[in-house]
Amino acid sequence: MQKALFMLLLTSCTTLVQVPITEPPEILLPPGPQEIVFISRFDTTQISFAKDKVTAVYKDGYQAFIKGLQEGFEAIEHLNLTLADTIILGRWYTSEAPKFPDSTQLLSIINQYEPDYLITLDAFKIELLNEDIIVDFGDGSSGRQVFYYIDALAAMGLFNQYGQVADKMLMNDQQDVEITFRGLFASTPDISLYEETVGSFAFDLGYQYALMFTEYGYFETRFMHSSKHFKQVLTLAKAGKWEDARKMLLPLTEHPDKKVAQKAAHNMSVIAEALGNRDEMDQWIEKAQNQ
Repeated sequence: MQKALFMLLLTSCTTLVQVPITEPPEILLPPGPQEIVFISRFDTTQISFAKDKVTAVYKDGYQAFIKGLQEGFEAIEHLNLTLADTIILGRWYTSEAPKFPDSTQLLSIINQYEPDYLITLDAFKIELLNEDIIVDFGDGSSGRQVFYYIDALAAMGLFNQYGQVADKMLMNDQQDVEITFRGLFASTPDISLYEETVGSFAFDLGYQYALMFTEYGYFETRFMHSSKHFKQVLTLAKAGKWEDARKMLLPLTEHPDKKVAQKAAHNMSVIAEALGNRDEMDQWIEKAQNQ
């Protein structure tokens, strides 16, 4: 049936519309205002690399992550984030199995600040990684094509007011920073060459974690039929007047011409999706397929 509907779209006049999509929070908390305390398990004075510049970039990246976290929560009206002065000392580096604070440590912080929830940062790492490809030039010589990217990881723990685990999240993301061509024996650069990029990337990683606590929206492209029957409907849809478009289109779903009714049902499924009515969307898709 889906194939038949797809063929129908291909053989009729269609146009593209931008449909707003709203997704629920990835981390669910009870409704209403929530007080959240954040603690870091890092003593950044212990971060040390062979090059001072690399150490500085790593520390700056860590601070950028914290700033992104703060600004992300500031954008969520019902959640108030407090950065605690207390640090539960842990490792400044990451591992495959980040060690989260024990119950005694958690209850000590919770008793001190009395939050609804406690967030801990338990592992954090930024690396410059590369992938090599050996290239044959065809004249007897060869070289090395190198793809560079930044890899960032943060292990986050979320605990309720009783110290019980509410969520554990391993944030991991990569960003391409350079695609370059080098000789076979060229040395790999260090992350200090990408100081500004590291800061921006780490900030985004912290901000993205905060946004997991709230619903978020984006747009996706959908096809709608654009024959003469639907011109006014499409004008309303493209203007974002989805409810008006729905009212105008609804009578056409009972059109005596089955092809018109089928196309109207498909268009109704797009409008239902734009209005956030997923169940109704499925019903219109089924009707479009069974006309």
